[in-house]
Amino acid sequence: MLLSDWYAERNKRLRQIAREEGKAEGKAEGKAEGIAEGKAEGEAKERELWIAWNNRRLEAEAKGEEFNEPPPS
Repeated sequence: MLLSDWYAERNKRLRQIAREEGKAEGKAEGKAEGIAEGKAEGEAKERELWIAWNNRRLEAEAKGEEFNEPPPS
């Protein structure tokens, strides 16, 4: 009986370790995905700012007006 108890306890510890490693891996993957999504959203927002600025510049140019608005930073 002692050997079977040891074996069951060992398996329980190994499952616990595997579970903790899985959680850590999942958190790391989730963090990486969140960073990638945030970066993509930021790039899209910046692209929108530049497009809007360029459209205003082209519109002013077409009207023959002076355009001295600085580009988005």
